[in-house]
Amino acid sequence: MPFYQRLGTVPRKRHIQFRDNGTLLTEEVMGLEGFVGNESILYHLQSPCRVMKLGDFAEIEREEWVPDAHAHRLFNTYDVEPGGDEITGRRLLMWNDDVEISLVRTTRWSTSSGTARATR
Repeated sequence: MPFYQRLGTVPRKRHIQFRDNGTLLTEEVMGLEGFVGNESILYHLQSPCRVMKLGDFAEIEREEWVPDAHAHRLFNTYDVEPGGDEITGRRLLMWNDDVEISLVRTTRWSTSSGTARATR
């Protein structure tokens, strides 16, 4: 049987609309092990993932390579040259209509979150 601890006012059920004085609260599920293990449901007056600013859109140029046959591929990514931050330093390895897989090796500090931090 799971245990619950209630602090403050919470909705009657989980994952439904919840308002505080008419203001719709943003729900955030916080856990240490993804979708398993203990978790907390936090309700915020403002979204914790607010957009600070929008920049110009730069389309990623893709160089398509079509192999002669389907086969297992080995991607030796150790020799990829570092460059940029976690956004501008992305190197697109493969893609399809649903997903893009990229590699990043940063060379500078990111300040996109408002606080400088080193990334590797």
